[in-house]
Amino acid sequence: MKNNLTSHTIVKNGEMFIEQVLKSLLGKVKEIKIVDTGSTDKTVDIINSFINHYHAAKISFKQVGPFKGEWKTGIPELTKLRNEMLSETKTEWAVIIDDDEVWPAELWEELYELLKIIPKHTKAITMPFYDFVDLHTIVVTPIQSPANRIVRASKVEYRGDWPNEMWYVKNEKEWLNKFVDKRVLHLKTLYYHYGRLKGKNNVVRPEEKVNTVPFIGEHPRVIMERFAY
Repeated sequence: MKNNLTSHTIVKNGEMFIEQVLKSLLGKVKEIKIVDTGSTDKTVDIINSFINHYHAAKISFKQVGPFKGEWKTGIPELTKLRNEMLSETKTEWAVIIDDDEVWPAELWEELYELLKIIPKHTKAITMPFYDFVDLHTIVVTPIQSPANRIVRASKVEYRGDWPNEMWYVKNEKEWLNKFVDKRVLHLKTLYYHYGRLKGKNNVVRPEEKVNTVPFIGEHPRVIMERFAY
């Protein structure tokens, strides 16, 4: 079912994990689309080196930005960029994967099985995740509050300023509510998200504190590298 999928990754200063993220996508999707938005670290060099090494894979890469907005005030350019990537997607489904997360094999398998039987009225798919706060603590996101990650590329658009953009079915006024909309389905397998390790969000949001627990297991980097194949 990978021929039905195109991955979208928007990156900025993602040198910590971007190579592992890209490796984890090889063989999982038909096309890897990646856009850099003004990195000042080694991110662009890493991406170009990856493309040169895996030249047989279908990978598109471009650089834009940097954008002037901030996380707290919203960045409308990022929402516009997401919609541009959707409009350029040739496959039926777009998979949104950040530069600091990885999906285990079990999640891909669950997704492929779902795509075999998915109803035509379905417009989006969500999934829960592990959110690393630091090397020893995670936020376990409950299944009822999953991340927006997979959409029918030609049917859905984003509105609003990132990071508070929402899904809308084109030409409709009401947002595609992941909690109650029957056109949104939910996977059960969790993925791993490492954003807080890079210092982007050093403070756990209040609603997440109840879900913050010690992480007992392997080092997060070991987990990331295991799934990067």
